[in-house]
Amino acid sequence: MRTKNQLRRIAALALTTALIFEGAGAWAAGGSAEDAASGLKPTNVQIVWGVYVGGISLGKVTFSGNLLGGEYSAYSQLQTGGIVNAFWESRIQADSRGKITNVMIPEIYASDTVSERASQKVGLNYVNGFPAELIANPAYDLKRFPVTEEQKKGTVDPLSGMMLAIAGVTVDTGNPCGTKIPVFDGRRRYDINLSFAKPVTIDEGKHGYRGPALECEMEYDQIAGFKPNLDPDKPALPKIHAWLAPVGRPDAPDKPIYLPLKIWAETDFGVAVANARHIKINGTLPDALPSGELPVPASE
Repeated sequence: MRTKNQLRRIAALALTTALIFEGAGAWAAGGSAEDAASGLKPTNVQIVWGVYVGGISLGKVTFSGNLLGGEYSAYSQLQTGGIVNAFWESRIQADSRGKITNVMIPEIYASDTVSERASQKVGLNYVNGFPAELIANPAYDLKRFPVTEEQKKGTVDPLSGMMLAIAGVTVDTGNPCGTKIPVFDGRRRYDINLSFAKPVTIDEGKHGYRGPALECEMEYDQIAGFKPNLDPDKPALPKIHAWLAPVGRPDAPDKPIYLPLKIWAETDFGVAVANARHIKINGTLPDALPSGELPVPASE
């Protein structure tokens, strides 16, 4: 029989798997205004994932992001549920905004974590894309496992990292899943390294999407701010897989966005998975790109 500590570990691993591709909450504002210069409406992405491990429901992650020209905003919320609430009830809300060109330039990030054991508020204010000011309540101990100023350069907050992946900022012809998401969350510095595995066809109706997609792999690489790993041959997290569906982007018709339909990893306790059960683009179900437009390497 599994102990409460084992169940907490299972829940934490499953929710971390979901949050590697960030997610959570009510819907971000801004779905009706138009870009005065282009006359195009913003792209509003709404996703709700159900989170499971070994077939047991642990909660949900909801996400909303807006893209319009060179700007983005996002809001997310994670809420535990089901059996996990018997021993570990938690809610995490986050929001971010910034500018987006060929790189992500965050401007502000805030997160609020509430659980039965502790609460934590975090804010990051950016100057020219650099996380210049950290506000943490309770305050972080930044001296024990420090992150250098150099290591913070070129990073994004966790929620902006999600937008980076959805917007396909690092996607190119040789890397249809993108390349790297460099993250700093105010205390920890890590990379999410993405690579292309294979093209797939999604015909599971539960995702609200049918059509071509990319199967991508993600590896989590701890850079700084962590307790040293006593077993360097054992990764902090198992390899994570994701189905990304390229669909049309209303505010930039020549650019697709990439919807994470399913995120999963093999664990000692079974498969930890986040399954998208609600997906909307500007309030409607997304249309798949024609299979010939799926951005896979030519060798595929």
